[in-house]
Amino acid sequence: QQWDMALDTMRWHGVKLDLVSLNSVVSGCEKGQRWQRAQDLVSICMAQLMVVADAISFNSAILACTTSRRWLHGFSLMKLAAQRRVTPQVASFGALLMECEDASPEILSCQQDLLKGSLEAAGLDLYGKTSR
Repeated sequence: QQWDMALDTMRWHGVKLDLVSLNSVVSGCEKGQRWQRAQDLVSICMAQLMVVADAISFNSAILACTTSRRWLHGFSLMKLAAQRRVTPQVASFGALLMECEDASPEILSCQQDLLKGSLEAAGLDLYGKTSR
């Protein structure tokens, strides 16, 4: 709710809602552990504002999910990034893996499948090397 007000305030004061300003908001969501707002900004709001999310956008949103222990949402953002041909930083993959460290074997199996699919869609192999 506060981020909605922040965006409205930015508009009111004539701040152009471009990639830089919206990435700042997503980064603020990460630091404030507002994972859902960060996810919404990257997956919906930026598109509505005709702003194309970049690696910084996705990295911040993924880290917001991991710091809030919402790793499954982080993986969905990783998949969305791959679909949009954006390659998140290796640190985002690492943060997701670290978050899943204490997961059950069933969850780990699911996580491995999600990670492999995300990496392949991003054109990387399991070692972070370009596979295309």
